[in-house]
Amino acid sequence: MSGGVDSSVSALLLKQRGLNVIGVYMQNWDTLDESGTCNSQDDWIDVKAVCKSLDINCIKLNLSKEYWTKVFSVVLDGYSTGITPNPDIICNSEIKFGCLMNKLFSLVPPERLDTTWFATGHYAQVETVQVSDPNTRKKYISLSEHEESEMPSPLEIPASTTERHLLTRGKDRSKDQTYFLSGISGLQLSRVLFPIGNLIKKTEVRDLAIKFNLKTAKKPESFGICFVGNRKNFSKFLSEFIPPSTDSNRLVVSALDMKTVLGHHTGIYSKTIGQSAGVTFDSQKWFVVEKDTEKNIIYAAPGHDHYLLYTQRILLNTVHWINPINYKNYSSLSNIPQTDTIQTFLRPNTNNPFSKVNNDLNNSKIYSSDTHIILNLKYQIRHLESPGDCSLIISNNFSNAVVIFHSPVYGATPGQYIAFYDNHICLGNAPISHVDIGFRL
Repeated sequence: MSGGVDSSVSALLLKQRGLNVIGVYMQNWDTLDESGTCNSQDDWIDVKAVCKSLDINCIKLNLSKEYWTKVFSVVLDGYSTGITPNPDIICNSEIKFGCLMNKLFSLVPPERLDTTWFATGHYAQVETVQVSDPNTRKKYISLSEHEESEMPSPLEIPASTTERHLLTRGKDRSKDQTYFLSGISGLQLSRVLFPIGNLIKKTEVRDLAIKFNLKTAKKPESFGICFVGNRKNFSKFLSEFIPPSTDSNRLVVSALDMKTVLGHHTGIYSKTIGQSAGVTFDSQKWFVVEKDTEKNIIYAAPGHDHYLLYTQRILLNTVHWINPINYKNYSSLSNIPQTDTIQTFLRPNTNNPFSKVNNDLNNSKIYSSDTHIILNLKYQIRHLESPGDCSLIISNNFSNAVVIFHSPVYGATPGQYIAFYDNHICLGNAPISHVDIGFRL
């Protein structure tokens, strides 16, 4: 329970079903915000008030150390090298459905594991389907390991060999949170409940909270970074942890000629691809195209609609599947020799003024394979954006992958996550390793 209305109503619904419910508050941050207040303490007070009104027990677990190690330090490393990580996705996979879920299930007696569930207030749903061949469930493809391996088992819980647990979109599409949950596993989903996944927040969830007089009924929605809170000046917040660059120039340079100095930036981590570069030159606002962390330079293009701010190709180093997938279900071109289609997808980009991505493509093992698998999927690179169409290209050695967007995408950024979908089913995700700037089919 986070201290918000969503987890409060989730606890209410579980209680109404006659279940033995225990509220768990997870504290991952213990410092003050800009106003000198600690939001986590206020949230814990709200959790206790809601649990008291529902007549259920509650406990508080401090996972600040785990959050710092597995999430915040990773995010800091990412920002300091110029990429844009997503702490919410990392927090869900590493902390909430990782450390917290493991810790709670470790406290459950073995004889009660079958009847113990982990519930959250996310707007998502779990769909259970039967697997025709149970043995296929035990294997998955790992791009990072280059081989078939056993499905990792983070939880010592009973797992059916004839069922598969799918992550599907919540009924309230305006609040759907499957993008943030795309890094968890089917095994974890087998013990997860999303009580409000089939409800609409603005009407049904709020109305239930008001009807049962829950303290959080009218509590404003939080849009802060996962368990760090609402930060008015996130760049200033990051500067407290990331050492300043030794290069005092901090140049913003034109991506058109790679030499014209447009102005100066406030820190390589303070801007991401597609954002305003914070400079005006020749009576135009310029926007971030690329960042060179070694030289401490931000490259920018004029106008928010410049072609260099769009791409139709990105490179991935790893892909995480929530469940093993049958490639044949998504591939119109499977295990075929090099074709005109493949050559078009993997051809050099003459529009890219930066050679980094082309070198990465040429050096990646995706070129060392004579056969490829092309998966035709839906995708999102941002929370709540409209899903688009893409082709995911994987070589037969399962090393590296390339995504081709069927339409140009604005502001794709290294470190950002791309989530893959089959209509309403979230299949998994991958962090973007490189963006081929300006690439067009």
